[in-house]
Amino acid sequence: MAFIAPIPSEPIIPTSYMIRFTILKCMSCGSLARASEFMAVSYLKSRALGTPVKHMTACTKPEYDLPVERLFAGQRTLPYCAECPETDLSHLPLPPSAAGLYDLSEPTLKGLARKPAAAKAPQPRKPTIEDLA
Repeated sequence: MAFIAPIPSEPIIPTSYMIRFTILKCMSCGSLARASEFMAVSYLKSRALGTPVKHMTACTKPEYDLPVERLFAGQRTLPYCAECPETDLSHLPLPPSAAGLYDLSEPTLKGLARKPAAAKAPQPRKPTIEDLA
């Protein structure tokens, strides 16, 4: 994976725009909806190899006369949607315990647990003049 250099402080001028859309299908009522995002596309140089990396930023309105690409990002299913007349979950069991604040385990890096710190062996004490008496 290429690391991206820090984004410069001056504005990044996009090379194009993208409309990224997804079809949402409700498993309860069967309705279909389309969700869209309008994004500015630019290219940044990666720190590792210096190769261009596509950088997409959500954009509220276009500022320049640039090409617009349309990208279908696939179909997602939802258990319920805003069009459903009711959302009845009574057929499901209650949770095993009251929801609350949970303690999380130690963070992991790429699926590997962090190694516990090794116990330090006691350091030998340096003799003092009092020890010679």
